[in-house]
Parts: sequence; C-alpha cells; structure tokens
Amino acid sequence: MGSLCAILICVTSLPLLVYPILLVANVMSLAAPPPATPAPLSLSIAASGFLWGSTLYPLAYLIAIAATVMSLARDRIRMALGWQIGLLGYLVLVGFLLGAWMTLERP
Repeated sequence: MGSLCAILICVTSLPLLVYPILLVANVMSLAAPPPATPAPLSLSIAASGFLWGSTLYPLAYLIAIAATVMSLARDRIRMALGWQIGLLGYLVLVGFLLGAWMTLERP
C-alpha cells in the first residue's frame, strides 16, 4: 500500500508542472472586465469554480502532502492514502468544472 501512496504522490504532483502557465491565464481571466451580457448562472459557477479551484491547487497540494508525510511517519498508511485519494478527487472535481465550462460555453 505504501507504493500505491508513492504513485499517487507522483500523479498528484504532475499538475504543478503546468501551474505557472495556468496561473498567468487564470489571473488574466479573473482580472478581465465582466461581459456586456450576463452569463447564465451555470456557466458562471463552472468558470469561477475552475478558475479558483485550479488557482488554489498548490495550497490544497501542500496541505495534503504535509498530512501524507505526517501520516507515513506515524505508520498510518491508510490515512496517507486517504489524503492522496482526496487530493486526486480535488483534481477530478476541477477537471469536471473545466469540462462543464467548455460544454456550457458553446454557442
């Protein structure tokens, strides 16, 4: 089970490779003036959720990694695995919000 936790740590670390590019795009999107016509509520929720969720990912990652390392130091492998699965769930939720934003944005 320890090797599965190590694999999940590697998988959840991969989004940090593209984070600098994503951060620039997110900041530009969040700083943009509001559109002339208001967007539907579902589109606003999906867009805002993705922008804030992906921008705050390093914070969620640091919390989960710290908790995982402390759990592994105390030989609580299942708890460490739970933290990594929770972080993977966070990534899935952010991906779902991106998919919803792309689907709802279509003309």
